[in-house]
Amino acid sequence: QFSSQNVGYIAADSGAVFKTTNGGMTWTRLTTTGVNTTLRAMSFVNDNVGVIVGDAGTILRTTDGGTTWSRQTPGQLAGMAYTNSLRGVWFVNETTGWISGELGAIQRTTDGGATWTSQAGDRSNTTRDVTGIQFRNANLGYAIARGGFFYRTTNGGTTWQESRPYGSSGNPRTQNLFFTSDTTGFVVGSPQSAPSAFVARTTTGDTAASAWTVQATPLARVGNDAPRLMSIHFATANNGVIASRRGFLLRTSNAGTTWTQETNPAGTGDLNSIWVTPNGTAFAVGVGGVLLRRTSITTSVRQEEIAGVKIFAQPKPANGSTSFVLDLPKPASV
Repeated sequence: QFSSQNVGYIAADSGAVFKTTNGGMTWTRLTTTGVNTTLRAMSFVNDNVGVIVGDAGTILRTTDGGTTWSRQTPGQLAGMAYTNSLRGVWFVNETTGWISGELGAIQRTTDGGATWTSQAGDRSNTTRDVTGIQFRNANLGYAIARGGFFYRTTNGGTTWQESRPYGSSGNPRTQNLFFTSDTTGFVVGSPQSAPSAFVARTTTGDTAASAWTVQATPLARVGNDAPRLMSIHFATANNGVIASRRGFLLRTSNAGTTWTQETNPAGTGDLNSIWVTPNGTAFAVGVGGVLLRRTSITTSVRQEEIAGVKIFAQPKPANGSTSFVLDLPKPASV
């Protein structure tokens, strides 16, 4: 995630966090976070203050741009300590934020994470893993869960409306969401029995099925496997990108009306997350330390301008004396 045009962060396995201060040209591993778990999502409200979540109920907070990290404890779920995987986090300011994860967990803090309170309601202790969450302000928020579930709140998460607006056929694997306004938003995923990955779009933000349109993508099923769309982000209301398993990248320049497939470096592998900076530079990260950079998603560029980088830890698993090696597929600046 980029907190500004030049400052960005990447969270990875083994508690590793990388930071750039020059728009992604170079990346440095920050001092140890004190954890060895897989980190899965982050939310920075400015260059210095941010929260990262991950497996085993991990919550990490920094107020000095990653120089130091403090470990926080999620609230209880169904009367027991929460030690499952956290998959989403979103803060609207330095003190108010939400986390989401396995067993239907949705929790809120209003004191910067010193305390967390469950808002999961009747989703507590279920198998509906809440894979993504986003708030437009302190009251209006959206979340998604496995199985095609969509949630909307207008009171900061005190209550949630629940629906399956894009249908339950094929057991949809909804992975990520992004709203470009209070009403226009997208959900990405891949039904297990559908012919291709899908993008669902709404222009009202409502939970009704009639408010959503499932859009086709150029990614076809191969055998029994439909490419799973993992992450979506928009630079503007019209210009957005999607990253998927098997290394596919999709781009739209018309607010999601149509999506085109990008050409990426050979051997990219699975992509897990994508983010766009304010000026339209896109970064995608994936399995094996893959890092892709596209100079602009708002203008047409030559595909070779997308450079692939692999970050390898030596030794494995990472330890206090770990070094990191960049493997470039061709001469390039990273």
